Amino acid sequence: MKFVENLTIPQHDGFVSRHPNGHFMQLSDWGSVKTEWLTRHVALLNEKGEIKAVAQILTRKGMWYIPRGPVMDYTDNDLVTTFLLHINNYAIRHHAKYIKIDPPVIRTYANGNGLNATKHNSQIVDQFIVCGYEHQGFSLEMNSTVQPRYNMVTDTSKDILEILDKKTRRLVRDAYKKHITITKGDISDLDDFMHVIHCTEKRQGIHLRNKTYFETLMKKFGDKVNLYIARINVHDSLKHEETRKVEIEEELKHCHSAPKKARKLLEQLESVNRTIAQLCEIETTKEPQVVCGALSIRHGNKEEILYAGNDERFAKFSGQYAVFAHLMSESHKNGIKEVSMGGVTGDLSDSLSKFKSKFATQVIEYYGEFDLPLSKTYDYLYNKVLPMYRKFRKSFKRT
Repeated sequence: MKFVENLTIPQHDGFVSRHPNGHFMQLSDWGSVKTEWLTRHVALLNEKGEIKAVAQILTRKGMWYIPRGPVMDYTDNDLVTTFLLHINNYAIRHHAKYIKIDPPVIRTYANGNGLNATKHNSQIVDQFIVCGYEHQGFSLEMNSTVQPRYNMVTDTSKDILEILDKKTRRLVRDAYKKHITITKGDISDLDDFMHVIHCTEKRQGIHLRNKTYFETLMKKFGDKVNLYIARINVHDSLKHEETRKVEIEEELKHCHSAPKKARKLLEQLESVNRTIAQLCEIETTKEPQVVCGALSIRHGNKEEILYAGNDERFAKFSGQYAVFAHLMSESHKNGIKEVSMGGVTGDLSDSLSKFKSKFATQVIEYYGEFDLPLSKTYDYLYNKVLPMYRKFRKSFKRT
């Protein structure tokens, strides 16, 4: 087999797009989004000149990182070991200090509660060890790896509203009853999206991405990116509910002989009063306010939600349920078979896991990262000094 060091972008992207193990993080557009990294594209060709494996390598200051790659058939032992050894030698020739690989190989599939796990491809760890790599283990922590090992995915071969449980469907309906509107956005809507991203950052004490990053992402991936924004006009909604309250109260005056209708009207009145109370808690403006939003990328027949945020002031309006359900419904209409809601902790004990599990999810567990230190000094700095620095920085922020 022949190792190719400078595969053309069309050849690389074409192979990634066609291969069942292809992932959008291995597309050249993703490399272009990661502006702080340089990219290299390598491949392995068979005797007929056919591409059998590719890798987009992100490089920065001696670190070589292959996210959700290489793209190849991991059931072919000879192919895997040959390509990995070529990558090792290539990295050494170009003075790499450290290689980190996160293969797109699933270890287990389980239901949304993490039960009834089905195992896949148990040979992969041995494949990497033979080539000199160290497996970084099966950590349950979401932040222990660059890309989360555990992800929640929803089967969208059916319309999402058909597979959601009764309570979640009600939450989705409630959002629309409370006058939430959802629109598909573009770059001009990024300021609104950044508002809910900043709200989320502040609430969780984290840093996500800036507006420039999202602009680059949307420009590079074009119509593969979907941005959905939920908004509400509090002023108009409040007027509508107050008008509805008067109408219900007027109807109640004329249904003394219809107890069933009266009970129904009283239930409606209770709901309207509850909505009015919730709306009155929000500062009233005549302009629509942003409730929440979500941004996703499509690749083949799959879609992944990369970022989402919400304004906590509207937590009682269930907007986040409506946005995710709307996104999945649109994915279904466009032939998408699976939507990933992104990473969760392996024990599924956090609030994020509990929210995502409401969308008829399955839990995918990847094998995680494999590292090959090529410099003892770099290895010490990366695995000893850097974690201590991050721990100190995190504790410092708390004080």
